[in-house]
Amino acid sequence: SSVVLLPVTVDEAAMVCSQHLDLYEALKTNFQAEVSLHLITGEEIGEKFMQSGGRSIRERGLQVGSEVKADAVLLTTIERCEERIGSKLGVAHPAAVGMTLQLLRVVDGQELWRASYAVSDRALSEDLLNLNRRLSNKPGWRSSSDLIREGMRSAASEFESRRKAHF
Repeated sequence: SSVVLLPVTVDEAAMVCSQHLDLYEALKTNFQAEVSLHLITGEEIGEKFMQSGGRSIRERGLQVGSEVKADAVLLTTIERCEERIGSKLGVAHPAAVGMTLQLLRVVDGQELWRASYAVSDRALSEDLLNLNRRLSNKPGWRSSSDLIREGMRSAASEFESRRKAHF
């Protein structure tokens, strides 16, 4: 099976995220590390996606998938992105992100899998259940880029676990 990783789309309200992080590279890196399927990536995918023009993001993605003879396409949308106000040591407002990932079958557009990730960073003292994970990463307040990478890693891991369980 082959999956096209489409360019990450960013809602207008979340554009701040695309200024600080190469979203497509983060998506590609995390899915290549976690998923054992043939992933179709690269600049030509982005070019085909942009040239497919005028229609909805979903339709454009399915067209690209059909052109490269893929089985499925992965649509990733960043819906919310708020950068932290403050430093790693103290904040007036924590970083927050929200994203949705959808796997669509190319032949009929049916949604095969969906993951949503929405999180606002919290102080370590408020996140004691995740203390080991937080300390193994970077202690302190995280940026929106950190949260996006974490969300993409989590989604890729969940995707691979479900794929293995069902196939």
